[in-house]
Amino acid sequence: MLKKFYTLLLFSFILSSATYAARQPIKFGKVSLNELKQTNCPIDSSASAMIICNYGYFQGSDFSFTEIRRIKIFTKDGTSYGDIITRGGEDYNVRGFTFNLVNGKIEKTKLKRESIFKEKVTDDLYRYRIAMPNVKVGSVIDIQIDYSGMPSIWYFQKEIPVLHSELQIIPSSYIDFRKNMYGFESLEKSTDNHFIAKNMPAFKSEAFMTSRENYISKIEFDILRVSYPGYYKSFTTDWEALRKTLMDHEYFGQILRRGKNYLNEVVSSIEQELGASASQLEKTKAAYQAIKKVKWNEEASLLTDHNMLSTVFKDGSGNSAELNLMLLQLLEELEVEAYPVVMSTRSNGIMNPFFPSFEKLNYVIACAYIDGKEHLMDATAEQLPFGLLPERCINGQGRLLSEETTRLIPLNPGGSEESTTFYSLRMDTEGNLSGARRFTGKDFAALDFREQYISHSNKEDFIKQLKSKHPDLSINNLNVENLKNLDQAIKVDYDISLGNQLSSIDTLLFFNPFLLEQIEENPFKLKERKYPVDFAYTKSRNIIISIKLPENLTISEVPESQIISLPENTATAKILYQAANGQLSVNYQFQINKSLFLPEEYSYLKLFYDKIINKQKEPVVLVKKQ
Repeated sequence: MLKKFYTLLLFSFILSSATYAARQPIKFGKVSLNELKQTNCPIDSSASAMIICNYGYFQGSDFSFTEIRRIKIFTKDGTSYGDIITRGGEDYNVRGFTFNLVNGKIEKTKLKRESIFKEKVTDDLYRYRIAMPNVKVGSVIDIQIDYSGMPSIWYFQKEIPVLHSELQIIPSSYIDFRKNMYGFESLEKSTDNHFIAKNMPAFKSEAFMTSRENYISKIEFDILRVSYPGYYKSFTTDWEALRKTLMDHEYFGQILRRGKNYLNEVVSSIEQELGASASQLEKTKAAYQAIKKVKWNEEASLLTDHNMLSTVFKDGSGNSAELNLMLLQLLEELEVEAYPVVMSTRSNGIMNPFFPSFEKLNYVIACAYIDGKEHLMDATAEQLPFGLLPERCINGQGRLLSEETTRLIPLNPGGSEESTTFYSLRMDTEGNLSGARRFTGKDFAALDFREQYISHSNKEDFIKQLKSKHPDLSINNLNVENLKNLDQAIKVDYDISLGNQLSSIDTLLFFNPFLLEQIEENPFKLKERKYPVDFAYTKSRNIIISIKLPENLTISEVPESQIISLPENTATAKILYQAANGQLSVNYQFQINKSLFLPEEYSYLKLFYDKIINKQKEPVVLVKKQ
């Protein structure tokens, strides 16, 4: 579709008015000796690599785009930036060189065509993986990319520092587009058509953030319409136009309307098992479980790879769109009202609810509408019970599509992360511990355990992995309940023993009762954070530790009990100690009571974790009886 348009437009305007002569900040293929001799980044001495310059130029008269990128490598870790991933159209043209300083002279290595790998993302969008040659510490990489069309996105900020980033958009009266700015770092210049950023710091990801795409400094473009003599094409002007595009698409809407006979046996099996009086909700749950028998191939997609879902069903494996569109077909056959919900996953960034963008959508799930309530489902999540969405789908709002209309729909998780862990232990005279541990997990806590457990080939491998984190740990009699019964809480019991847990100073003995449950480090390391902390769902963790001490030891001192909380109890932690008659008990209750914390709450949240970590480090003091 777009390929034909680009070809026509290029042909129509190639002889048109003189092009605008842009002044380039760098010349492709011409690096300096100083750039090769440079040993560290002037704005961040810890950087493993940096972008010296990233320059982009779009000429509206012939619809051509050129990007020149120059990268400097400082460390061995930085050599990974010689593997470049970009996106563009089918007519992508890539040139590149790697420069090295050898015996005081500049050595130039050309990028070969066989080092460029192309894969289709959508009808008009391709992903290119480029492996630059001879990249080593000290290298300078030059790459030039040319293609027909506007860039869909331009990053002023990267995971490494950017000394200079510049984008020029020379518009045309034949093209109408929309641009959206993102990020927290300001630009040096920002006009309608010319943007310059200098000395951009590296974007640093941290725990509990949705995606860098929501916060990194960038500009996104959406083509709204193209019009020139004899040609008119409207693109993503509004959600209604996008709905129509998708519902008419061969690998989306059309495939939903195609034959469903391949599901006849599944439909009969469900109806026979549930009986004639089955409710809509019972049918929906059964359909959800039935489609999950088709394995997800780990490919997240808005569109199907095949033009017939019967092929996917027969093969027993498919991408995310194929599984969820198949679920919608099955629900239709069971006479359950259901619709596709298109969305952007967490790693892809938040979908703008006001300005539609086809390229921003990368996923589709199913929504059943029963008794006035919406039930969201993702058939790729094999270990997830009905009613919960996987974390990758918990990302703001999606867009429900039907044959007639479209509307926003919240992508709520449907549950929380809840767990209780109980230890009943006995310490011997040498400080060794032995006893039982029981873990009970619900919702996302159960999902996390199930996924970890089935990722191992057998029970012994799972135990081996647990022991690898704690060399003094021994595990016996492991028993797991409700592993396959996803609607029930997971229960895990086993006997444990831990080697000598005592340390001594003079006549005093010390040990930490948190054992395997201690938080080792604060997940929040930045001094300040400009973007929200997103836990995706609320969390509740309860740990009870009971230890019977040997007769030759007595408790001299236990830490004071403490309650740590954030304003309005948005997060709380209770650490309670009890000691009597040679018995020590610790009760630890941890709760995150809301999923999203704003940047101004970051310092409190970071301090909250610091206090918990410091409190958990406090030892119990024992002495030997005389």
